[in-house]
Amino acid sequence: MIIIFPGAEYEKFQIKVHCKKKIKKFINIKNLLCKIGFSDYDLLASIIFKENPSKELLQRFAEQGYEIVHLPDNPYISG
Repeated sequence: MIIIFPGAEYEKFQIKVHCKKKIKKFINIKNLLCKIGFSDYDLLASIIFKENPSKELLQRFAEQGYEIVHLPDNPYISG
């Protein structure tokens, strides 16, 4: 199952953003269903940053269990 949240690609990562709240609510409901055995874990959340995020932000993601993967520069657009 693929869930798409239209408009998420245009919003900055902030606490009070409406789209982020919807996504967070969906993840929490899905986690609850998995914990009580009504569903299997099958959710992948990924973020591709346009600019390098701060070390503090990466640390916050890591503390919440996210795996941070640094992709190599695209040689066709890197200068």
